[in-house]
Amino acid sequence: MARRSGGCLSLLVVLVALGAAGWYFRDRIPFPWKSRHEDPVEVSEAAAKSAEDKISRLRTEHDTVHLNAVELTSLLRYRVQDQLADGALQQPEVRLNGDTLRLTARLPVDRLPDVPELRRVRGFLPDTADVDVRGRVRTVTRGRAALEVTRATFAKFPIPREWQGQLLTRLGRKDQPGLGAQEFPIKLPPGVAAASVQNGELVLSPRS
Repeated sequence: MARRSGGCLSLLVVLVALGAAGWYFRDRIPFPWKSRHEDPVEVSEAAAKSAEDKISRLRTEHDTVHLNAVELTSLLRYRVQDQLADGALQQPEVRLNGDTLRLTARLPVDRLPDVPELRRVRGFLPDTADVDVRGRVRTVTRGRAALEVTRATFAKFPIPREWQGQLLTRLGRKDQPGLGAQEFPIKLPPGVAAASVQNGELVLSPRS
């Protein structure tokens, strides 16, 4: 009985020692559930490449992929900057919170909606100011998505909902089937069927 108790005690000591070693060297051990590549935390060319690699994996392995705000911002700045409002949108930045996407950027004042109310105050606005657009992403049809705008400001002044459609038009929006007046179209990359924002990430699903 004493021998058996001693054996159990020795086994317990070994397990504790292994557990302690595993904790101490946790960053060096390639656990199967631990991601090989950490998601980028800084806007960069490398972060844009990380996003492209994920989308490529979606196409080849038919995986659902998740992009964070840093990767999306990097794609905008390093891949499609000149396509945003014909290059007028400067320093774009994406933020994701829950199911909401927020896009901030610098925009020339002449891209504001051409309405009488704004013409009266344009002389008091700077040539370029911050634009802040918030909304939710939904899939319109396979391969097509849209950002439904719920709030927009320019130079920190709220843009009334009835003017938001004009603002989106000046940012490059064109009417498309199934697109609402307050929605901005998003052409999804080849191989991507659907898109949504969930838990602070953009979730892209492959075509079946």
